[in-house]
Formats: sequence, C-alpha cells, structure tokens
Amino acid sequence: MKKEELAVLSHKVALRMEDLLDLFGVEYFRQYDRITCVCPIHEGADNPQAFTVTMEDKYFGCWRCWTHGCEEKFLHTPIGLIRGLLSSRKGKEVSFQEAVNFSLEFVSSSVEDLAKESHDFKVEKVTTPSDPLKNRHIPDSAIARKTVRNSLARPVKYYLNRGYSEDTLDKFDVGICNDPSKQMNGRIVVPVYDDNHEYMVGCVGRTQNEISNGFKWVNSKNFNSGLYLYGYWLAKDKIRETKTVILVEGQGDVWRLYEAGIGNAVGMFGSSLSDGQARILETSGAFNVVVLTDNDDAGAKAKQSVGKKCERLFHLVFPEFSKEDIGEMSVDEIETIIKPQLTGMI
Repeated sequence: MKKEELAVLSHKVALRMEDLLDLFGVEYFRQYDRITCVCPIHEGADNPQAFTVTMEDKYFGCWRCWTHGCEEKFLHTPIGLIRGLLSSRKGKEVSFQEAVNFSLEFVSSSVEDLAKESHDFKVEKVTTPSDPLKNRHIPDSAIARKTVRNSLARPVKYYLNRGYSEDTLDKFDVGICNDPSKQMNGRIVVPVYDDNHEYMVGCVGRTQNEISNGFKWVNSKNFNSGLYLYGYWLAKDKIRETKTVILVEGQGDVWRLYEAGIGNAVGMFGSSLSDGQARILETSGAFNVVVLTDNDDAGAKAKQSVGKKCERLFHLVFPEFSKEDIGEMSVDEIETIIKPQLTGMI
C-alpha cells in the first residue's frame, strides 16, 4: 500500500477514534482537542493522564504513551494505535499488515477505495506532538546531592528568623554559599534536584537580607525552572498516594506546608504554570490540583494560569485564607484554616 493510501486510511480511522476506543473497551475522557486515558497497551498502566490522542488538525489522530513510550514501538499514527491495541488484546505483537487489514474493515473501506481517494488527498508529514519536557535531562554540570550538602554552610539565620525550623531547611538542603568562585557566593542556595533526588540540576539563590543592590532571587546558569516543580522529588510518592498535588508559588510555601505535615506540595518558582510544569502534573498520578497561590495580583494571575492549563484534566480546588501567602502562615493556622479544606486530599 502506498503512503498516500495509508495517509487516507489513517485519517479515516482518526475520524472514528472514539468509536475505536469504545470497540476495545477503553475508558477515556474527551477534552476538546484531546482524548486522555490510562494507556490501553502496556501492562500495569494506572495513570489516567498518561495516554493521549491529539485531535487538533496539525496532529490529528497522533497518540502518545507518556510513561512507557508505546508509540515508539507501534508508531504514533492511528494505524499504529490499532496495532498496539490488537497486540495488547492478543498477548503477542501483531504485524503492521494485520493492523492495516483491521483498519480497512473498521472504516468499511478497501485498497481500491483508498487509491481513488488518495488522488485528491494532500499528504502531510505526521508529527508527534512535542513533549515540553523532551529537553529536560540531568546536565553534565549536575552535582551529586552529598556534594551539594557538604558545600553549603548552615544555619541559615534569615529563614530561622522567619520561623522556619532548622530541620525543615536541612530536609530541603538549604544553605549558604561561601565560595567566592561561585555564582551564588554570599547567597542562600535552594537546590533543585532530579526526580530521584540524586543530583542537583540547578538552584535558585536568595540574598541574605531584604536590602540588596542586586536581584533578590537569581537562577543558576542554564537552569530552566519552567521544566521543574520545586520539591517534586520529595512529594511525588505522596502525590500518587493521595491523587492530589498542591501548587504554591514559592519555596517557602512548600516548606511551611511540609512543617504542617503536608507532603504533596510543590512550587512553581513564581506566579505562572509553564507547559513543562503542567506536563509533570499530567504524569504525576494526581486527579486533584489544589491551588494555594498568594493573595495578590500576581497570585490571581497564577490561579488563571493554572486554571487555563489544568481545568480540563483535573479537579481544581481553591482554598481560602487571609494571609498574604502560605509561607507567612503559622503551622497552627495551616492546621485550623487550610487542612479542613483539604479533607481526603493530604
């Protein structure tokens, strides 16, 4: 079969994508231009956001398994999806030709029909939807956690004076850089680790006082905070256990919630949720997203940013509190004000 005929066949299957999933008994959720579900191909799949089929024009019918990369084996086209579904059903890998034959029967077409239609069909290169995290990797400059801890001085009086406990700061490896040869010299260093909590992939540094001639916060060189959620390396297991992720703006907010016994909180490094961060949420195993951004204009914009990216995939929760931000609250206030609004989610 010619590629033009395969393109027509793929398009016909894509037009009936929901019928196809129904035929194979796949439970899915349609969200405008995207279908989301547990991957119906690999064994042991349980993440309801890990498998997507894109239904927008540019990527019409392209699918992806974000956890196991099943599309790499079967191809990301609708026919490739049928091949994966058939292989899963039969317990053995079926051939591409078997998938083509099934596709022809499914759309009630023939090779002759496709040949006729292909004359007027414009063949466009099918492109896999871009993964916003595809460029995220442990850089060559990454530093082992033990080395990071040994290189930073403690205690960090600035944060102790703000009411954070030494145990909490130690848990997150917060310390002061006193190396004149380093970018963060004289600053409080907040390390950012890979998901396995083994290597520092970057860091953010803060001045040790409120009066400074430079920027209060700076990122380490080449560190893209939009590809990470602060504290995810510690929170990921609790997120999967509770099916809930709590989103805050800053590192201090994460620490305060941790001190109150809330272990599924992560920070956005600011007041907007990037595409990369949204992708982390989608593969985290969370059903609920609790939004605890600051009570200011930036916090309001942050809520809008999270809502825009997450409202079709998650149940959003917006607890109310009166303090400027979570970090300014005491543990007792979190216990009495925040926790009652998070019953069953922490």
